[in-house]
Amino acid sequence: MKHFLMVAAAMLATAGGCVSNADMIGKVRPRAAFDLACPEQQVEVVRLDGNPGRAASYGATGCGKRARYETSCNGETPPACVVVTQSIEGAATASPPAAP
Repeated sequence: MKHFLMVAAAMLATAGGCVSNADMIGKVRPRAAFDLACPEQQVEVVRLDGNPGRAASYGATGCGKRARYETSCNGETPPACVVVTQSIEGAATASPPAAP
């Protein structure tokens, strides 16, 4: 019983410092909606790899485009996490001007 209480106390102590997958998806989705020029409700975000609250990769799709995002979190409790754009596929690109 004593061992169970120690494990439960350790789990509660670390739970306050975690950033959940849902929290990170909530940070990625509005960024992806902006980057993809797509309404937020049409953007689907999934975690590709890594651990929320540390470093993780997320994929976003919407309006015929895809983007990959990396998250970076500091070591504080609770961690502060930021989203960094890695790549966007299917975005409109400008054509080079025609030669005279």
